[in-house]
Amino acid sequence: LQLGFGTAGTGRVNTPKKLMDNVSVINLGDSHTGAITKDGSLYMWGWNNYYQISNSIVYYQGVPLKIRGGVKDLNLGTFSSSFITTDGKLYTWGNNWGGQLGTGNKVDRVSPYHILDGVKDASLGGSHGGAITASGNLYMWGYNNVGQIGNGTYVEMLAPNRLKWALKPN
Repeated sequence: LQLGFGTAGTGRVNTPKKLMDNVSVINLGDSHTGAITKDGSLYMWGWNNYYQISNSIVYYQGVPLKIRGGVKDLNLGTFSSSFITTDGKLYTWGNNWGGQLGTGNKVDRVSPYHILDGVKDASLGGSHGGAITASGNLYMWGYNNVGQIGNGTYVEMLAPNRLKWALKPN
């Protein structure tokens, strides 16, 4: 289903097949896929077990489903998703077991939830997330059991927190 050809099964696709036209961005999650077309439309497909594709009741989405317009970038985590709108707003949704959505809690989100403004780039991991604003500030959030947030602690951060440290040369 991650390939977007409409059926689930054990068959393999051994040759490339055209799926969509006018695609400007593609991103691959663990078991879901997203693409943005040149007009800013976001399409997604694949496994929807944590609503990481949409709030539809469909468990598997076998063909590209239009989610919304006005999108300039996206990043997909393990069972979570995010996109940045053309005006720099960051939205996240899907599985939130470690706070990786940055919503202030660990509640799964079935539809996109706005968490930060002025975003230039963002990324989701399996249990944490990060974003860079247009002014160059780095924000991190999520599970932090091995220090993956980089704030000098091992305490989870459930909402975006700006890191306030500077790198020192060796």
